[in-house]
Amino acid sequence: MTRWILTAEADKIQHFVFRSSRLREVVGGSQLLTDFCDEVTRAIPPADCIVADGGAFTLLFDDPTRAADFGRALAQQYYEMTNCTLTVAHLTDWSGEPEDFSDANRRAHLSLVSAKRQGRAAAGVGQGPYVAFCASCGVGLATTHHPLVEGESAQYVCDVCLRKAEKRGGEGSRFLREFKQAVVGDRFNCFNLPVEPEKLTGKWEARNYVAYLIADGNGMGKVFRQCKDPGQLHELSTGLEDVVRQSLAAPTRKLMGQAPRGSDQNLIPVLPLILGGDDVFVLLPAAYALDFARQFCLEYETRMAALLKRIGLSDMRATMSAAVVICKSKYPHTLVHKHGERLLQEAKRLSKAVAVREKERPGDKAVGSNKEQESDHNYSSVHFDVILGSRLPRETGETQRYQNTLAPYWVFSPDSAPEFPQNIGLPLDRLLAQRLALAKQQIPNRRMIQLRALYDPSRLPDKTAEALGLWSAELARIKARMARNEKDVETLEQTLKQLGGDRDGYWLPMNRPGTTTETIFEGHGLPDLIQMWDFSWYLDENRGVYTAQEEA
Repeated sequence: MTRWILTAEADKIQHFVFRSSRLREVVGGSQLLTDFCDEVTRAIPPADCIVADGGAFTLLFDDPTRAADFGRALAQQYYEMTNCTLTVAHLTDWSGEPEDFSDANRRAHLSLVSAKRQGRAAAGVGQGPYVAFCASCGVGLATTHHPLVEGESAQYVCDVCLRKAEKRGGEGSRFLREFKQAVVGDRFNCFNLPVEPEKLTGKWEARNYVAYLIADGNGMGKVFRQCKDPGQLHELSTGLEDVVRQSLAAPTRKLMGQAPRGSDQNLIPVLPLILGGDDVFVLLPAAYALDFARQFCLEYETRMAALLKRIGLSDMRATMSAAVVICKSKYPHTLVHKHGERLLQEAKRLSKAVAVREKERPGDKAVGSNKEQESDHNYSSVHFDVILGSRLPRETGETQRYQNTLAPYWVFSPDSAPEFPQNIGLPLDRLLAQRLALAKQQIPNRRMIQLRALYDPSRLPDKTAEALGLWSAELARIKARMARNEKDVETLEQTLKQLGGDRDGYWLPMNRPGTTTETIFEGHGLPDLIQMWDFSWYLDENRGVYTAQEEA
């Protein structure tokens, strides 16, 4: 019997979520989206609701007329709830035979892509002689004069922002409740989440820095297209949601164990802002941001491998790309996310390009692999940056011969380290390990300041041997000033070699694949370490090791 596949997807979800001015409304937007997906699942028989998560829907119908009517009603209801649009693709026919589902699923996906590209015709909006724009989003027309937060003065707000604020007023939504349950189990009512970024400063970070983690799975579209029947696709969709949640919960529990004295011991110091499929945006304390991202990626790889094996897709490999942005707690979250997306896309492009190049490299395979597949060379990666003050740091030119970075860094499981050459990049764990080594040795801060200045873009050598010689001589002078403590010199020497090479100046030649050409330069990881100096603490290490140097 012929069945009909209805695919739909909410448009510009991030615009909807981030157009509010406060994080509490951002979380409320994610809660609204989760509740909308839950309403759809209740309206469709469980066997016919294949995907309904993160604003994406794949539904089965026996009657094409009912399917078309449901699609129109779905888009209308979404508009009424969010004042945003939802794209509904043309129906895709499926014979009902399991062996034909993979092809039908692929055609349904292409139909949705085509519908989203076509867009919609321009339409008029309601107007009046006297209007007020929403004080929160600045986009919608205000419909009421009401306080967004209890105890604050009333403001002109639109219906959508008011719904977001009301939704964030409690934590009964599945969006936050299930995350808290994943972290602390049935005791979730005894714990609370940070309402504002300032909750993660003070005892956690005296200088008012916080961290945002932006992450997205690598090649998940390809994995979804490999599903051979509706049951497999449904299990992958629902399982992915739980995998991401549990992968965040594992390092969050370790983070709770690092709560400083005098801080709220009932606080779960991670606030999910977006958790839709494999799309992640969370707020967390700055000091542990890099290791949190690393452990999140490793947890995701392990849990996804188990999920794919369970549903019969064990030949696929799922990895994660992530970006960490450090900024002041008052810095606008919309600008953080925009900058984080740029970093994330750079990490994803590199991961994809490396997977393609390493697949084509004869005899170069991941340890323990016995298959020549692209998935064997699919690795997780992490990019990062620090926003200083109220502006983004100046970017260095990509054409420089010598660059003060090796980012993005790779994330490898200890038992599956690849054998590709170092000129593609270094593992993030090596950066964290050198931070710990320097902390234990308590290298004087003034030496780190001198090294930071030496790696400033304005002081980096050009392509001439003379310039490199002058620069290397200055590095040698800094090392000579440390000669009173032989152990300091040995530790720094080890760090320079671990984060670079053995050549003059310890520079590491890089030959990374790009979209069209190879990216050739010489870089070093020490400037990355100095930039992230206060944000590279191991989650499994006593925080006193890192604070001892500051207290000395």
